Amino acid sequence: MFAGARAVFLAAILTFTVLILSASTATAATPNCTTVSMLIKSAVGFAEPAPKVLHFRHTVDCSYAKQGRRGHTVLVRFTTGASRATLAADRRSLDVGKQRAKTFGGLGSPAFSSVLPRGLSSTLVVLKGRTELLVTISAPLAKTAALVRKLLPAL
Repeated sequence: MFAGARAVFLAAILTFTVLILSASTATAATPNCTTVSMLIKSAVGFAEPAPKVLHFRHTVDCSYAKQGRRGHTVLVRFTTGASRATLAADRRSLDVGKQRAKTFGGLGSPAFSSVLPRGLSSTLVVLKGRTELLVTISAPLAKTAALVRKLLPAL
């Protein structure tokens, strides 16, 4: 019984790995977490530890967290195959959760932002072509926008 479950589990891991490798080949133009790491310090003003990287279907998450008194977090998510409908659905999901989204202009692409009360965290989501870029930083919206502006040319 356990041997059969193990074989299914190993097959699932192999399938998942093949999907990730084929997706990463298909989305080579999307910036990777190494690119993001290099841009964070210049855009936001603080160095980040190595990212935790998560690949799932058409999404790559680059997650950074620094613990301590001056701790902060940065999440950068790239989703390929996105559309205006995807962007609109993501915006509605924030509104349902009582976190109001506002249209964000000046990026040359459709975008919206959301800021937690007292400015403790800000999120900016932008659609460029068929890639949706989400950036959340435990910092004011101006710093989040600065990082987005550095990442957009690479999309």
